[in-house]
Amino acid sequence: NEFWKKRSAEQKKMRREEVKARKKATQRAKKQSEVQAAREALRRPETLSKHQLRKAKKLAEEADAEADAEAAGHASGGGGAAAAPRRAQMEENAHPVACALRASAHQMLGELLTFEHSPLAPMDANGNSALHYAAYSGDLRALNIVVQTCGASWWRATQLRNAIGETPLELATAVGSVPAPVLERLAELAQAAEQHVHQAKAKREEEERERKRVFDPIGAIKPCIKPAVVFLLVGWALEMARRNGHKPG
Repeated sequence: NEFWKKRSAEQKKMRREEVKARKKATQRAKKQSEVQAAREALRRPETLSKHQLRKAKKLAEEADAEADAEAAGHASGGGGAAAAPRRAQMEENAHPVACALRASAHQMLGELLTFEHSPLAPMDANGNSALHYAAYSGDLRALNIVVQTCGASWWRATQLRNAIGETPLELATAVGSVPAPVLERLAELAQAAEQHVHQAKAKREEEERERKRVFDPIGAIKPCIKPAVVFLLVGWALEMARRNGHKPG
């Protein structure tokens, strides 16, 4: 009973988060439409009243400021105002996994990533994965759940990059508000992933050398060929000297 009660409560939280996300996305789309209309109107200022002209200019200026902030965030990875567009995009995502993360629905998060959604798959148009969203959320428990559901591919999830080339650790650092324990865990995972990749590469190289040794007998005996040739030549010279009645000098 406790299990199902908790699951039901988490589902309700997720539905609320989904409604919020869709509402935010609708408002954002509406604002973008208004900005576009304002820009179109500014091309014909003679058709506008003074009030309409001021309103159109204000909308266009605000949109330009947001675009500049977004560009600055992508270029420098800075937090604060520069990270606001990034936060808006991630908080407006109605993907079930994103909703579970925002709702701290840990039980549902594990179920979704185990049975319905790959933790390595992108969750939005910017290429952010479940681990990117978990890093952004600042929820250490959720982060560990995502890593656990990745199984043997945990290192790959740690190194996945979104559309602007950020790993989960880099995204969390850029946001600027992620708790230190989460950043430390991400850094630990990133370091372990680097070691895993290095060890896997060394193992492949060793296996390749062994394969060549087994399937390339000429290559295996090549180091012995030169000494053998020298030995044969010396033996031949001694034999010729013996036959000609000369003592080798």
